[in-house]
Amino acid sequence: MPGFRSLALSDAEIIRDYILPARAFVERGGPGDGQRVEPRFSRSAMKSVDANIARGSEAMNKAILEKAAQHRAGLGRAVA
Repeated sequence: MPGFRSLALSDAEIIRDYILPARAFVERGGPGDGQRVEPRFSRSAMKSVDANIARGSEAMNKAILEKAAQHRAGLGRAVA
């Protein structure tokens, strides 16, 4: 592709700039000085599972109904 010629990298550049840093990252065990990164959890109060399911169902139904009522380009009428 003509516009990408200036982005060409030599094998040495690829190894130096990408392969070696990735290898060092893996050997260290990830980011930081070999320290493990622990998952973080939400600090908000635990919501009811049933309430979450109901809220998700309402949002999905709304999205489906709104999508079905949109006009298709060039048809000039609503698609149900």
